[in-house]
Amino acid sequence: MRNLDLLPGGELAAKPTPNLPSLSLAEDLAGFARWLVSPPVTLLGMLARAWRHNREIRCLIESGDPVLKDVGLTRGDLQGIMAEPWWGRSRRQLLRAATERRNAAIERARWM
Repeated sequence: MRNLDLLPGGELAAKPTPNLPSLSLAEDLAGFARWLVSPPVTLLGMLARAWRHNREIRCLIESGDPVLKDVGLTRGDLQGIMAEPWWGRSRRQLLRAATERRNAAIERARWM
């Protein structure tokens, strides 16, 4: 028996109760406020993430070649990512470039 099968008085429901609309004005207004605020909050979160990724890529560009080599990237990888729009840059692209380079090096070593 699931808890959802119980009525508020503790009696067993004959069939699952449908989602009844709220009769509380406060709940309705709170739901409307959440609905109204969620798109701007999501947009701000996306902008903050894009800004953070852009800042991290700029820090990598300013760092030296030994740091890039430790991470498994080259200046060409960073320049390729910086050529894209600022909202489209991500860590995944950097990781993908480093992984492809590592896998290519492993394949070359395997064939030698």
